[in-house]
Amino acid sequence: ETSDLGDLRLAEGVRLRGRVTDSGGQGVAGARILRKPKADGGLVVYGETSAPAVAVTDADGRFEIARQAVGPYEFDVVHARHPAGAFAGRTERPGEVLDDLVVTLRDGATIEGVVVGLPPGRARDLRIYGAPDEGVDGGFLLPNRPGGPLWTEVDDKGRFRLQGVEPGGRLRLTLHRGRQRWDGGSRRARAVVAAAGDRDVRFQYSEGATLTFRVVSPSGEPVESFQVAAGFEFAMIRSRREETHPDGVYTLAHLWPAASGEELKLEISAAGFEPWKAESLLVRPEDSVDLGAVTLTQRPQVMLSVTSADTGEPVVGASVLMRPYRDPAAAPSETRRRVSIEAEAQDGEEERRTFQIEGEVRGRTDDEGSVALDATPGTTVEFLIQHPDHAETLDAPFVVPYGASLTEHAVALE
Repeated sequence: ETSDLGDLRLAEGVRLRGRVTDSGGQGVAGARILRKPKADGGLVVYGETSAPAVAVTDADGRFEIARQAVGPYEFDVVHARHPAGAFAGRTERPGEVLDDLVVTLRDGATIEGVVVGLPPGRARDLRIYGAPDEGVDGGFLLPNRPGGPLWTEVDDKGRFRLQGVEPGGRLRLTLHRGRQRWDGGSRRARAVVAAAGDRDVRFQYSEGATLTFRVVSPSGEPVESFQVAAGFEFAMIRSRREETHPDGVYTLAHLWPAASGEELKLEISAAGFEPWKAESLLVRPEDSVDLGAVTLTQRPQVMLSVTSADTGEPVVGASVLMRPYRDPAAAPSETRRRVSIEAEAQDGEEERRTFQIEGEVRGRTDDEGSVALDATPGTTVEFLIQHPDHAETLDAPFVVPYGASLTEHAVALE
């Protein structure tokens, strides 16, 4: 089907021209101009990289922003050797040109140091990340910095030089293998606090503590597909449910407890089993702990079959969300549910983050149009089903019965 949208009229914009300089008035080449993100009442987290630059300064520090809407504007200016700068203002009419903007970046400080105890060849792809010191040795440092976090590479002799540090500031530095991950699994040393201008910062390379266990069913058979979440402050997802672990064995590596030891929160979940949790596993630095067998308890499931209302054929690859039923006629009430964050990074790709809300179960129909979803007896749920060839369907309510290990339910999509 082809639709004619008619003529599209583009509004005339404005041009912003200017120059980025250092404290001595010299042009700063290669500075990136970024649109300042809008929080809109929510949380803004700067990632590994920010949105593409709208302009990059030339050899003399000059820039031009050619596609800017009339009205207020606000930009960040970032460069590796300087703390971030910013400029803002307002234009009044289409076609307006502002060509006298000047942004002066402050001189940045540096922090230098070395990573010791590196095994041969392990310096490759090591990075030092820095964020304001808040007194917490977290595995992932939220940069809250335009242009992404402050970081630098480690050379083949273990040396590093972090530039663009806020003068007079104190940073908590962490050593990572490649891009830092939310779950802390990329860490390769304990965090170090350093001040701007420090020249002899030392990291002791380490793989951290490890924890090994074997997941089995009540009959002792290995459970090979399961999700693992672990952490000291809160549990972060380290392995997804669809991943397979031969013989049910899993090693949780790169753990970084406090120097005196710390209690690890460990959660294991698998399709068809009740979630397993341990809240008081004491882990000390450099520990190598074997928990032995972790026995899961069977859990009821709903087997949802999805078919086409027209043909009766199974619908393959439908996305299914099972969640607590919300009666549209009921009075609004405050609901608080836990949210878990899953982070995944692949070579050459940005880290991908997904969010899982407690009480919600997701799945995708197989070649027979079916999907098994973990359920809690006595709960009332609804199913949201989506497929590109069918209308979105909300099937509700459905009460999960008591006393059944597997309950079948069918939905036909228009």
